[in-house]
Amino acid sequence: MYNKKMITIYKLIRNNIPFYIGKSSNPKQRLYAHRLKYGTDIDMKILEVVKDEDWKSRENYWINEHKNYKLFNKNKGGGGPKTGTRTKESIEGFKEKRKTWSRKGIPQPETYKKRIQMALKGVPKPEGFGDMMREVRKGVPKPEGFGDKITKAQKGKPKPGKNKAVLCYSKDGSYITEYKSINEAAEKTNSNKSTISKVCRGIFKQTNGYKFKFKKC
Repeated sequence: MYNKKMITIYKLIRNNIPFYIGKSSNPKQRLYAHRLKYGTDIDMKILEVVKDEDWKSRENYWINEHKNYKLFNKNKGGGGPKTGTRTKESIEGFKEKRKTWSRKGIPQPETYKKRIQMALKGVPKPEGFGDMMREVRKGVPKPEGFGDKITKAQKGKPKPGKNKAVLCYSKDGSYITEYKSINEAAEKTNSNKSTISKVCRGIFKQTNGYKFKFKKC
């Protein structure tokens, strides 16, 4: 038997106060779009689910039921604002504004990125997202001065572990000597510097018959 399309009538609320009545065949997707526009502090409450041919009258009914609230709806229901009410000047102005939404070399509105970040806050990345981003960035040159900024930020900072003094102990915990760095300790004890670093950080207990600790400054 043929199933007729069902439409969900819903209201958006912020701080338990309704501010919009709408309809959708996919409420989850619609809520995502609303959060892009109004922010992530809003919730959706389902009012009723109706047949496709009944949604206009039911949306109109629920708008009337909430007439004591300040709703953002453009009309009394029936699928958005009325047509034919916009002037030629407003249409041209909208077209000019829409040009700034393009990604082809024209910057997005100032709040655009923040709205996207807020909408995606706490939403897990889709599977393969990292690989996809690496592929997108592959071969894309870094911004001018990128390397200089990194070098300047790290200037004067010692590389972790390499120049840090290391104390060497026997297996039973007897102190043996002090080395100026992990590299020197690895060379003198014929050990692997990566493994010595892990012993110093408590990941391994010992290596090559020795125990190591970073010297406290």
